[in-house]
Amino acid sequence: MHEVIEVLLNRLRTTAEAIDRPRFITFADQAIERSLQGKTFEEVVYGEMDAVAVDHLQPKVHACLENLLASDRFRWLVDEAAPASGEWIIDPPGYGETRLDGLKVYIKVDVLFPLGDEIHILDWKTGKTDPGKHRKQLVGYATWASIHFGIDPERVRPTLAYLYPAYEEVQQSLTSADLQAFAVQLRAETNEMYEYCRDLEQNIPLDKDAFPRIDDERICAQCAFRGICFPIKHPANL
Repeated sequence: MHEVIEVLLNRLRTTAEAIDRPRFITFADQAIERSLQGKTFEEVVYGEMDAVAVDHLQPKVHACLENLLASDRFRWLVDEAAPASGEWIIDPPGYGETRLDGLKVYIKVDVLFPLGDEIHILDWKTGKTDPGKHRKQLVGYATWASIHFGIDPERVRPTLAYLYPAYEEVQQSLTSADLQAFAVQLRAETNEMYEYCRDLEQNIPLDKDAFPRIDDERICAQCAFRGICFPIKHPANL
């Protein structure tokens, strides 16, 4: 999905002509097929599906792209952001490493649009909105942009753009106090993780017994390591 949107944004840098939607969808299908090659999927490993095929992903991908193209955000990209497209930063290289309160943090943005005296950041999402998680992401993006571009966080406009099942955005106005609170929270969470290390310098964890298993599989449904707590149904797929 991100590859397809990246191509779309790069196209907007060169032309404002109407998109040939059938051709665009065909390109998306080809991108899906490329993305499946040589990959092992959790759904297969954990026995939820026998295989992941192109036609499994097409309906959702098509819906996401149609929702984006029909959104006010896309019209904003064409009418307002595109004239300054030479300053866009799309999928910046590296891992978004920065420093916050002496801690090394990684905050990777999808795309950044300088516009006037503001910086707009968009992060594409294809899952459900998550009120408990999205605020931390938005504060993280504002922190990254504020540090790297040396501007006040009030001038950073981070947005989570949910593409499915309908187009929806989550935004938040942020202040220096929000960034300071984020640094305090990050420090507390980091210290909590340190407690599970036997050797911080070598990043050696405590023995496995120090990590209790989860009893409710729903809690860790998205965890890539949930096989530690719950047996993998099809070990042969590993």
